[in-house]
Amino acid sequence: MNNKIKILWVIYDFVQAGGQRYAYEIAKKINKDKFQIDFLRMNTVQEKGFDKDFYLQPTLNLGSRVFKYSDFFDYSNRFKEKVRSYLTGNRNDRLHSLIIFLESYDVVHFNGVNVYDALSIRNSLRLKNEVISILTGKFQGIDIYKKYDKNKRYSFVSGFEKRIRECEFDEFENIEHTYFPLSVEIDSFDRLPASYEKQVIAVFTRISAMKPLEPYFFGIKLLKEKGIDVELHIYGAGDPYKSGLIRKLKYLYLEDVVKFRGHVPNLKECLKKEPIDVVWFQSTDGQVAGYSSIEISFSGLPQVLWDFNFLGTQQEETEIFPSYTSINSFVNKTEELLKSEDKREYLGNIQRDFVAEKYSIDKNISILEELYIDIATKN
Repeated sequence: MNNKIKILWVIYDFVQAGGQRYAYEIAKKINKDKFQIDFLRMNTVQEKGFDKDFYLQPTLNLGSRVFKYSDFFDYSNRFKEKVRSYLTGNRNDRLHSLIIFLESYDVVHFNGVNVYDALSIRNSLRLKNEVISILTGKFQGIDIYKKYDKNKRYSFVSGFEKRIRECEFDEFENIEHTYFPLSVEIDSFDRLPASYEKQVIAVFTRISAMKPLEPYFFGIKLLKEKGIDVELHIYGAGDPYKSGLIRKLKYLYLEDVVKFRGHVPNLKECLKKEPIDVVWFQSTDGQVAGYSSIEISFSGLPQVLWDFNFLGTQQEETEIFPSYTSINSFVNKTEELLKSEDKREYLGNIQRDFVAEKYSIDKNISILEELYIDIATKN
């Protein structure tokens, strides 16, 4: 282990969400003979509903150690044995101890913009060996980089193509960027055939203001007005009543057409059991935006995307994953697929082949391994 490059991955928590899966997929696949990955956890969550520590035990099973940020500032003297050696004195001394702990690693990798904010910016820390994965975009919150010093150098990792990066990081004077797309183990499987009684469009997303559902509501409204017998099923954690979605559906006379199916603990098993014809998902400038979309492609189930961040260019990927900002075009493509099983099968198959080529963790993990070696060597 002494000869391995030591990586500390700073993560908010281990709930079942995309950012947490991002870290786990990398920790699972990275070369264990060359790298040791440990985790610093910023938040402790209660084990309830979908917020339970879904990825915690699998991460521990990989041989990674998990430290808690709160242990460095806990004055109860009930410190965890594994961080006790770093702790001394008052808060300023504890902060110094935290810095010593962070600097004991060759690379400190922050799992998201907000995580870097919570640890480094809040404590006025600057590490020579830090790298930040960008897991959200400005289209989800224009001020996500508000607390960043735009004149300082940052090392970013993201799955943004060049055209998106130019917009995303236009405020920064000095950044280094490593392109690393969302990556998973490729696991193709057969889904349950669609039902011939009533067609179903599915959306897989958490109910959140950052993941708006209005385009899908308008889409299903137009399909119904075309006389198509179809329902919209929304799978994902969150309360549609508290979020005001049920009220919106009543205004559109859709409360009997849209079904909220709740959190899906295992997407693969869901697709094996649920008869679905088409999936609606989101994109950013024509680029697939989310692990669920990638995993759905493993089943060959066709997807049509609504673009939440269109930058004015058409890309090759949009031919494989049709992506729209026009509600009429979005609905027309969906109608075309609903009326043709052959077209659904063709589109689903080319999407599956594309994902296997572009989003394979086996093919992409070397990108991060080379980055880690470079950072460790320079520092």
